[in-house]
Parts: sequence; C-alpha cells; structure tokens
Amino acid sequence: MKSIFKYESKPSAVGIIKDLPWYIPAVKLKWGLKAVSVIRKGGKVLEIGCGGGAMIKGIKYHNRALDAYGVDFCESSLVYARKNPGGVKFVLGDIYKLPFKDESFDAVVTFDVLEHLDDLQSALSEVKRVLKPGGVFHSAIPYEGSLCNIEGWMTHLGWKSKVIYCGHVHNFRIGEPEKLIEDMGLTKSWKKYSGHLLYQLFDAVFFTIILLRGKNFPYQVEGYISSSAGWKTKFLMVIKNIVASLFYLESALFSFLPGLHGHLTYQKAT
Repeated sequence: MKSIFKYESKPSAVGIIKDLPWYIPAVKLKWGLKAVSVIRKGGKVLEIGCGGGAMIKGIKYHNRALDAYGVDFCESSLVYARKNPGGVKFVLGDIYKLPFKDESFDAVVTFDVLEHLDDLQSALSEVKRVLKPGGVFHSAIPYEGSLCNIEGWMTHLGWKSKVIYCGHVHNFRIGEPEKLIEDMGLTKSWKKYSGHLLYQLFDAVFFTIILLRGKNFPYQVEGYISSSAGWKTKFLMVIKNIVASLFYLESALFSFLPGLHGHLTYQKAT
C-alpha cells in the first residue's frame, strides 16, 4: 500500500501529554510509562518518530530521572519539539539508520509509527541494534485491519481515510505486528488494548468527516489547543476533556479486550 501523505503538512505530537484522563493520548502514555518504569535511575530512553515531542516530553515529565531522547526525520516537527524541550534531547534522524551507537538505550518506544513504515524488518532491526541487552521495546500500534473493531470493517469495505490523511501503509490485524517483532528475537513481556467502542465511533466519524471534506485539519486536537487562545479554544478544550476522559475510563475498564490499539512491550535478551 502506498500513501502520498506529506508529514510536513500536519505537525504531530505538539505540546506535552500527561498521564491524566483529559488528554486524548493519555492511555498510550500510561502504558509507555509502565514499560519504561523498569529502567533504573539515569537510564536512557529513546522515542522514535517523536514528531513535536509531546509523548517523550510526557515520559520525561513523569520520570525526571530518565535521560530522554526523541528522534524524527521531519525537521519541521523538531522545530516544535525544541521550542520547549522539557529536558529531552531531540535529534534529526531516520528510523532505518538511527544516529546512535549499538546498545545505547535501556528502552525504545514508538507511538503510532510502525503502521507508517514500508520496511518494517529494517526498522525493527535498528530498534534491536540500539537497545542494550535486557532493554525494553514498547510500541502502540493501531489494528486497522482487524475485524474486532469498527475501522477494521470500514477498511475492508474500502475506507482509506487513514491512508490518505495519516500516511498509514499497513492495516495490521491483531497478531501481525507481534509476529514481526518476535521474529526479530525480542521476547514479549506484556500487552494491553485501548480504543474501544466509544473511541472507535468517534475516531471513525472524525476521519470520515475529513475524507468527505477532502482536506485535513492542520493540527491534531491537542496541538491546536496548545497553540491557540480565545473562547473558542477554551470551549473546545472543555469538550475535548470530557470526551477524552470517557475514552480513558473505557480503556481502563476493558484493557484486556481487543480494541483499536495494542500496547506491546518486549525485551531484548541479556
């Protein structure tokens, strides 16, 4: 599958995300924090595909003892990240050739990245290369090809909003990314799910609206709120906080049931 999506056209992960229910990606951060919680004080964590840095800044905010890095191939996204780095070091680099030495990091995290990559084997090989023995790899991945969720059914019926407006080149089914990661020699530690019925309905409607209007929104919701002011922004923030809190509660209650997203944690052999 090919996509003509231009990553420079829509900054992602702008601002900072905290592990609080009213942030839309809070569940992803929650499980990312759990994955890196095993790292000792002063350990190094890398987010690949960090965009504007919101998630790795959130990890650093909640765990100040970590030495945090973010890498992205898009310089325009790193401009946003470096405006308020929050103690994170941001580096320009390509996931297929990471600008770090072998066995540099105690943990590597990705959030909604693997579905964008043409050559997953090469990317995962780089992840394994920069991980220390015993290091942790955590990834949040959408299952947009799975019939266990609404978007999976829509995709099978020809819906392509995520391909056109997000740059997704893979519609993973549950178990597909897991096998790819395990084939690289990493061992699964644990797995959780998020994005259940309410989230799926909202997400499907939101991206269908984008498809019908034939034009993407210039920011993600969190990024728009963090970079705007005025009563309209405040009103949107209130609505967003309510809706996001419902998503958070839903995912907390049903994290053991398949949803739109999987949160996978693996370990490299010692």
